[in-house]
Amino acid sequence: MIIITLAFIAIITSVVLLRTRNDGKYEVKLSDVTIAVIPIFLYLIITGQVLEFGLGDLKIKIKEAYQKTISKEVSSLVVGEDLIAVGVDCTYAHENEILNENTFPSYLPFKFILIQENCEDDKNGNSSPRFWGILPVDDYKENFLNSNSKMNSTFFMERVKIKDNEDFKQLIPNFVTIDNAINLKTDKLTALKKMEKLKIEYLPVINEKKEFIGIVERSRLNSSFLIDVGDAVK
Repeated sequence: MIIITLAFIAIITSVVLLRTRNDGKYEVKLSDVTIAVIPIFLYLIITGQVLEFGLGDLKIKIKEAYQKTISKEVSSLVVGEDLIAVGVDCTYAHENEILNENTFPSYLPFKFILIQENCEDDKNGNSSPRFWGILPVDDYKENFLNSNSKMNSTFFMERVKIKDNEDFKQLIPNFVTIDNAINLKTDKLTALKKMEKLKIEYLPVINEKKEFIGIVERSRLNSSFLIDVGDAVK
């Protein structure tokens, strides 16, 4: 609560300074204060610390804006990041590069390693690979390419082939399996709460066939949520 109190003080101080430095020409409106406190409000709601927030008309405005926003879907926020795909029951192009640590394509903008299954016929275009798991490339490098690590790329690929997600979950906090994937109709608040619970910065998105579509990142989700609430308040 100390951090929240300091944040309130900072907001109030900023508003006062803005008014005084403009010789009183700038009028501080209720909507200005509302927009300023929205980030704190959302943090308290998402973390479950409060269920309502505000005073008088401000409380009503924020509550109405919040109610209008929570049901909005994440579909517009899904992005297809640069991925290295590896298969449980097939071999993708970059698997050999991953195994040969000296040629790992670190110079390319890969952000995630995508693990798929049911892809044994993928090379012939006869199957629809099913999402199994995903992890950030940076986490992979830290855990399997670090000179101080006891594990290596061979260990990683062995665990991929036998679908051993328990090792991954213990070693890589940001590793996400299909169990925690969301779909296009998942609402923004549900996605934010899941990220908060799992302490991760992204979630994979799958369709009804359990095929990987893309990811939703926390930073973009937070920004979108704030914009939606701000628009609703106005």
